Amino acid sequence: MRKAVRCTAQEKGFLFSLQIHITGGLGQCIAEMLAAQIFNEREGTAIENIYGAVTTGEIWKFLKLAGVVVSIDLSDYYIVRDVPKILGILCQGVGLPVLSTIEP
Repeated sequence: MRKAVRCTAQEKGFLFSLQIHITGGLGQCIAEMLAAQIFNEREGTAIENIYGAVTTGEIWKFLKLAGVVVSIDLSDYYIVRDVPKILGILCQGVGLPVLSTIEP
């Protein structure tokens, strides 16, 4: 059975780009998402959405590629206060159910 590429680090997940500045990593992450989409199409394992994340380790920004449209979440998520939200976004991106949100 062939599996679709969703990220460069793991089989199921996001494309991650670790950067000093969030905005500097957006273009790189989008390029990697497009490359994954092209690879999947050529392998006959196209998937509807490709997700991406750019992080400094402290600040997180999430992206979604659907067809030819890239959406960038306007919110910045901070590891010191938004861990439940970050984990929820990551779980949804890999297809895991999000059962509840735990607020600090």
